[in-house]
Amino acid sequence: MRLRILGAAKEVGRSALLLEAEGKRILLDAGVGVGAEYKYPLVTPEIVNSLDAVVITHAHIDHSAYLPRLFEMGFSGNVYITKPTRDLFQVLVADYRRIAAERNAWTPSTEAVTEALRHMAFLDYGESARIGDVRITFKDAGHILGSAQVIVEAEEKRLIYSGDINPRPSRLHSGADLEGIDADILITESTYGHPEDRLPSYKTAGKQLADSVRATIESGGFAVIPSFAIGRAQEVILTLDAYMRSGAIPDVPIVVDGMIKKALRIYRANVLHLREEIWKGILLNDYDPFRSERIVVPRRLDRSDILELRPTVIVSTSGMLTGGPVLRYLEMLAYDERSKIILTGYQAPGTPGRRLLEGARVIRIGEKSYDIRIGVEFVHMSAHADYNDLIRYADAVKPERAITVHGEPDRVDALAKALEKRGISAEAGELDVWIDLGA
Repeated sequence: MRLRILGAAKEVGRSALLLEAEGKRILLDAGVGVGAEYKYPLVTPEIVNSLDAVVITHAHIDHSAYLPRLFEMGFSGNVYITKPTRDLFQVLVADYRRIAAERNAWTPSTEAVTEALRHMAFLDYGESARIGDVRITFKDAGHILGSAQVIVEAEEKRLIYSGDINPRPSRLHSGADLEGIDADILITESTYGHPEDRLPSYKTAGKQLADSVRATIESGGFAVIPSFAIGRAQEVILTLDAYMRSGAIPDVPIVVDGMIKKALRIYRANVLHLREEIWKGILLNDYDPFRSERIVVPRRLDRSDILELRPTVIVSTSGMLTGGPVLRYLEMLAYDERSKIILTGYQAPGTPGRRLLEGARVIRIGEKSYDIRIGVEFVHMSAHADYNDLIRYADAVKPERAITVHGEPDRVDALAKALEKRGISAEAGELDVWIDLGA
């Protein structure tokens, strides 16, 4: 058994890990690196032609958007995936295609996307599939709807790949399933793998968000919340709706823009994959947060009708301000000192969101630069594990060996060192180097 990291080694994004075992080759994830520029995994036609299967852990584009490229290069095998991930993938890959075309970047063909969908084989949590003598099993990762950890059993070894993991309960999810995940080898994400990475609870973060939104509304401004279409947006919307129902935030419209509206429908269609309280509330209390009367969408292409709703909340893609309709709102409100941008998640180096967090007050949108007078705040509502969660996760797996991936260099290194101190043979994964897992 051996592993070759083709993306997400000492970086966040473009996840792609080539696993070889029992004479079979399996690609774990096929993502595109998001940021100021797109980055692609080191997957060649020769590698694609040697693949026996692909496994996609979840729908975020840094784990799934490169999948159609595999079919453009000739792949014709099974893609193992959960059904909700398939549904969300269709939304995200459509959004990726639009933005990639605008950037003159690689854009998957309609035929390749269709082929990818046609070759998907569904696995639910707890279900297994065989690829020759290799057995794979999915476990809930608690990250977004349909996200999975992958257990691989081969060559008398048991390996677990975390994908993106979150053991903490949230408004939507009960947290990652940590029962029966013991393994000999752990491949773990490290997005927040430094000992100083301590994230607030969802309850605390939700209150911080509510306080910030309330203050903005009471000042007569717009609370603009850039968000990833999948996962973060739904957490934000349900949190705001709940606080408005309780009276803690003034009852104003929640403007939803970008691919978020479609994603809400997919979450509603797959509600049984969410926390029991949500689907029981829909069935028993006749309250459906995904169809709240507070949720509105723009009627005009230029979004000017939204200005008539002042004050209000706007939740729009993209989460790092790299594209999407949120840039139109920023154009309209850049000089509005009563309004506020509230960033809620990871901002990749070089992105406009990261620059604003680092203190920049000039932002370029298209051909024009804007002096930013709108307020900028950060409320951490991450769907990733923090340092303590990652240690707890490793303790549950009890591996002899660990490889850290999917994190900035200081994070993957710090987590590997922390695991070493716990008696685990750990290393930060290097790009495009074979790692012998059989020793």
